[in-house]
Amino acid sequence: MLRLTTPPIHHTILINVQPILKAIQAFQNASGIVTSLKPEQDSDIPQYFTWEEIGLRSGKRSPTKKRWLVIHRNVYDVSEFHLRHPGGTRVISHYAGQDATDAFTAFHKNEDLVKKYLSSLQIGQLAPDQPSCEPHKNEMLVKDFRELHSKVKQMGLLKPNHLFFFLLFFHAFLLDIGAWVVIWYFGKSWVPFLIAMAMFTTAQ
Repeated sequence: MLRLTTPPIHHTILINVQPILKAIQAFQNASGIVTSLKPEQDSDIPQYFTWEEIGLRSGKRSPTKKRWLVIHRNVYDVSEFHLRHPGGTRVISHYAGQDATDAFTAFHKNEDLVKKYLSSLQIGQLAPDQPSCEPHKNEMLVKDFRELHSKVKQMGLLKPNHLFFFLLFFHAFLLDIGAWVVIWYFGKSWVPFLIAMAMFTTAQ
């Protein structure tokens, strides 16, 4: 008698499922769903750059038109932001590839407010072995200037005195009025004319 045997069920299941699994894996690879098995880099670890790398991102000779600048040893990518810069693109583009710390301090009164917007542009920091300014500059001179600026700022000498400017304007206004009064009261002879001219000149 001829005896027929059927293949085990589990072999049939493997044969039918394997093509489906291969198709799913191919789809995942094509769509980028499958991630690398390598551990991801910690985003908290800062990236370090050299002045040579930053100098190549000045937006002038670089074919990619990248614009990087340095503020307080932090490196920022302003390649797109320079078009939206409130102070205009020319000012910020001028310092691309350079240290813009002093210009940033001079043009921005409230640095803490501006730094909130800078955080999204930061891409790294200067490497620890790199100076705080470009290599062709005198680092000691730059450091002394910044210390002096910080000291003067702490003394309050950079704060505008509104009363001073009001008195200055009022002083010039009184001299103008006085010059017209001299001409009106004493006439147009040489002496009143010279006195009035002196008052006008002082007011200016």
